[in-house]
Amino acid sequence: MPERINALTGRPSRQGLFSGAQLDNSVDEVLMAVVQEAARETGAPIALVSLVLDRIQFFRASQGLPPDLAAAQATDRDLSFCQLVVRDDAPLVVQDAKDHPEVPQGLVNSHGVRAYLGFPLRVNGQVLGTLCVIDSTPRTFSKAQRKALDRLSLSASERLELLGKRARCSQYELQLEASEVVFAEIRNLLMAIEGNLAEANFEHVQAAPLARLAQRTPDRETAESLQGAAAALAQIGNCLGDTTAAVKRLRPALLALQRVVRLADVTVRLPDALRAADALAHHLTRLHDGVLWEGPSIEASLALREGTLVATLATLLTRFADHLDRAPQAHGPIRVAARRLDASRVALTFRAEGLSAAGAIQIVERAAQLTSTQPGIDIRPTPDAVEVVLTLSNGAG
Repeated sequence: MPERINALTGRPSRQGLFSGAQLDNSVDEVLMAVVQEAARETGAPIALVSLVLDRIQFFRASQGLPPDLAAAQATDRDLSFCQLVVRDDAPLVVQDAKDHPEVPQGLVNSHGVRAYLGFPLRVNGQVLGTLCVIDSTPRTFSKAQRKALDRLSLSASERLELLGKRARCSQYELQLEASEVVFAEIRNLLMAIEGNLAEANFEHVQAAPLARLAQRTPDRETAESLQGAAAALAQIGNCLGDTTAAVKRLRPALLALQRVVRLADVTVRLPDALRAADALAHHLTRLHDGVLWEGPSIEASLALREGTLVATLATLLTRFADHLDRAPQAHGPIRVAARRLDASRVALTFRAEGLSAAGAIQIVERAAQLTSTQPGIDIRPTPDAVEVVLTLSNGAG
């Protein structure tokens, strides 16, 4: 039987499955508690949280390893039993490795590995590695022991998922810090553009008398020259007007984008959040007469980040406007009204003339693809509208 087996040969690199926090070689108390309990429950001298990488299996937490393996915190992947668990996405039971031709014999020969029980560790549908126990003598594992290890593997998976989220959050904070500099630079550039536009418009107004003079001059040649200059001046005026209007739309869109990436939990005025969302979806909502806010403003301390709310509302407005493109019986503007449901919830109702119940369902189905996992937000159809229910924090608002 071969000493080494590469059970994952030909598969893509596994690098993208792991975050820095998951691959940190410092002691994680939660994972250590899991391997300690795994050893107790099964009576095995060795227990591991093993992460299967491209060339090695990395021991994220361990108990009972021989000194050399404990110091290395790893072995070559093609020596591992855990790679077989990853390959099959299923538990592996080995009662006696010397009689088990499917497992590599390297660690059997060098470290006396004989019995093995391993369960997959899954994060976001991907198997990162195993929770396993190892014995140096042949043995069986009872049903109760297998059940215990299965339960503990879920705890280890949850911990690895949390470590991954922390790393992503840290990366996002870094990206946000960098993006703030970019936003500041864009704002400065906008100020320069607005200043230049203001000066150009000022000079355009002063040059405008040429157009009036061209209509009165008696000299034909001079009149033709002035009329040509006047036509060019009028065209410049049109360009300046269009550019000024574009810059005016750009500023709220920039500020809205900045709110989307904001991490802080802040008190949000719903009309402000809606205007920010409309600025992001304006390229579609403007084709249907825009968005109209109806009813009084509602102040609310929301149980979600401002960026989450703005992104959700922008997504819904985009889906709503897109539906109006495809539903000739429905047309804008998109009307939004807010009302309190109770002390802890606010409802936003999105309507358009001619919107059907089936149309509302279609909008919700398309928006829910991106928003269904957001806590504190529930999007649902009604017979003639789409309703967004927002949960307030501590019932305040």
